[in-house]
Amino acid sequence: MTLRVSIDPGLCRGHQMCVLGSPDVFASGDNDDGLGEVLGAVQPQSRFEELRRVASGCPESAISIAFV
Repeated sequence: MTLRVSIDPGLCRGHQMCVLGSPDVFASGDNDDGLGEVLGAVQPQSRFEELRRVASGCPESAISIAFV
């Protein structure tokens, strides 16, 4: 199984906590609003705990993780 990671742009406010937690998966957006972007949308299941911590640290709860 793998993990699909996404950020809801309607919820994200650009706090960048995700980038601090997993800079190889998340980045600051290239647009003027600074919203987070997902670089590695598909991740191995072994990263679940790390990504769960990052998602739970998002002040807006904008990050979703799903098993695919």
